[in-house]
Amino acid sequence: MKLFNLVLGSLLVLSGVVHGLVIIDSILATKCIYYMKEFDWGCNSTKQNMRAYKCRCPNRDWIGSVTSCFESQSNDSSVIDHAYKHLRTRCLQKSMMDYPVDVLKAIQKNASNYLEDATDYDYKHTLHHPINVNASSFEYYHRSFNHIYAQVIRSQAYQWGYIFFWTFVLMIGTILHFSKTFIISYTNHNKTKFTNNFINKLRYRLTMPNLLSRSRYVLFKIWPVQIPTTSQSIIITFFTIYMVLASTTGYTIELPNEYQNSHIYQLLDLIGYRTGLCSFALIPPTFFFGIRNNPFIKLTGSSFSTFLTYHKWCARGMVIQGLIHSAVWTNYVIIEGDYNVWAVDAYWRWGIVGTVVSFLTLFQASNIFREVAYEMFLLIHKLFGIIFIISMWYHCNTLGWMGWIYTCIVIWVYDRIVRSLSILWTGGVKPAKITKLNDELVRVVIPKPHRSNDYYFPGCFYCVYFLNFKLRFWQSHPFSVMKSMREGERDCHALVFKTHKGITGKIQNYLVQKAQRSVVVDVLTEGPYGHQIPLRNHHQYVFISGGVGFSPCYSQAVDIIEKNQFNGNQKSIKFIWVVENLEYYNLFEQDMEFLIENGVELHVIVTNTRSRETTPEYATLLDGSSIEKESKDSLVHLNVLNARPKISELVNKTDLSVSTCFVGSGPQDFTNDMRAAVCELIKDAKVRIDFYEESFSM
Repeated sequence: MKLFNLVLGSLLVLSGVVHGLVIIDSILATKCIYYMKEFDWGCNSTKQNMRAYKCRCPNRDWIGSVTSCFESQSNDSSVIDHAYKHLRTRCLQKSMMDYPVDVLKAIQKNASNYLEDATDYDYKHTLHHPINVNASSFEYYHRSFNHIYAQVIRSQAYQWGYIFFWTFVLMIGTILHFSKTFIISYTNHNKTKFTNNFINKLRYRLTMPNLLSRSRYVLFKIWPVQIPTTSQSIIITFFTIYMVLASTTGYTIELPNEYQNSHIYQLLDLIGYRTGLCSFALIPPTFFFGIRNNPFIKLTGSSFSTFLTYHKWCARGMVIQGLIHSAVWTNYVIIEGDYNVWAVDAYWRWGIVGTVVSFLTLFQASNIFREVAYEMFLLIHKLFGIIFIISMWYHCNTLGWMGWIYTCIVIWVYDRIVRSLSILWTGGVKPAKITKLNDELVRVVIPKPHRSNDYYFPGCFYCVYFLNFKLRFWQSHPFSVMKSMREGERDCHALVFKTHKGITGKIQNYLVQKAQRSVVVDVLTEGPYGHQIPLRNHHQYVFISGGVGFSPCYSQAVDIIEKNQFNGNQKSIKFIWVVENLEYYNLFEQDMEFLIENGVELHVIVTNTRSRETTPEYATLLDGSSIEKESKDSLVHLNVLNARPKISELVNKTDLSVSTCFVGSGPQDFTNDMRAAVCELIKDAKVRIDFYEESFSM
């Protein structure tokens, strides 16, 4: 499954993108069409609008003159054939007249018997016969459109710069991931060449911390904003710099020019081309970074959340450049006074649809909508994405550059194929036992699939479909998955979640309506998703989790225990669990017993916030008001603080005489504090210290 995912994803996407490189309009046809528009073909117009084409395309003399120009101005049969196809497309698009290429060639052959050189009289009066091309006059058109063609080719080079940029980022990420996974080893009592002052400062300053003290802020008390980590911010900064440079540099204006003979209009025209092409180049990365089955998650070891961050910034760049593209061309046709003429073209109308939908999608993707109603957000987001691709298809199906759209379709189909196969490979329809633990906690037990190790890794999550109409069987929802170590459930996976709005609230209501503590519902599971963190080379592991966020850390701890038992190694594991009240421990005591029985030092810290009328202040573990309880087993410690603990204190109490890995899971503020505390330890560490955040965002 993993190999299929990587190979199929990479090959299909690559094949789609390569096709986008070769599609460009015919420069020969454009030269000839513009040359012939200087003559009066009975249309009283020298413009290139729809009204002019509706008059010229039925005129066999005009068709014969343009096609004879093709034959006389090029010796390359493929270039000439392309020109014929271009003319056929233009007449079909602008005048609804379809001339097959063989018909156009027949018209040219017939016109060759009547060709005449243009005279001064012909320039001033309506033509009634086909004409030859004057070589000296045509040179002006040749030079003008070669210049425009060169500018379009330059814009395509900038366009591909985005692909090369992200390819470079993924390549570096892959190298670093494999280096961390396979090269770094711990020798000489955990002192390694990867813990010198330079490496420590690099990790302390750049690769480990958040850009700001928090990764999430709430503006005006209602609008949540996500802040990238420092390493993500560096990549985004270079991406933004390239986007600005690609949009503002490299323009060469050449006058006089038949296409645009005004400096400002030629510049605006080139900007319109450049931003439109660059916007198109960002569509495939935007789609690829947002799909579930992104093969680069495994290659780079980056989290799903990291790729969602790149997905958002690519989308922002795409939308901004698309807006510039639309604004430039709208301004141009308004000044020309031809807006009503252009507005009837299908590609123009679909371009408006694409611009509007892209902005609506960007606005609707704001965190406030995701957090308030996730399922509704996801449904609308997918719908907007489909409408956007349809609009871009009809916007460019007569202009070229369709390879970028084909690529997006390939990405979408690839993701759906892998999703469907994933459902089959994880066992298809399975019975799930859903148990109501209390008014807000639910536990789901699902049988493991055949060859379960191939479709599970610690810290992963499944997207689960509950096959019940009341539970919205057409929707899937992501849940962290852990092995169940309870008696009688060793062949099962368990999901634990706190109910909110959406599908989790529906599940809770369903249990209430059934008036039963447990019910069995058929489910489909899709996955596993997420990134597998390399917990292999440390001597000590410290897991700090909050509330129901314990399940990713629990699955990691279980995995280390099982591997230690198999390899005969002994690791030190400390599991710190911060909960609202002691009921959490009572509900999951059976799960925790497995950890205790295998030598894990368990600390349960009870904040007891429900008994307080105000938001509690932070308290230290040594606070005099704290009550410490110790069970019969010396490995279990219960601390009742009546306040939230200082995460930095939990981290700082760790013995750092051996290589240590910290793993955090819980609310964002929780993991932010933990990341900051671990960064401080790394600064002066003499042993290898790592931090991993077990979280996902869909």
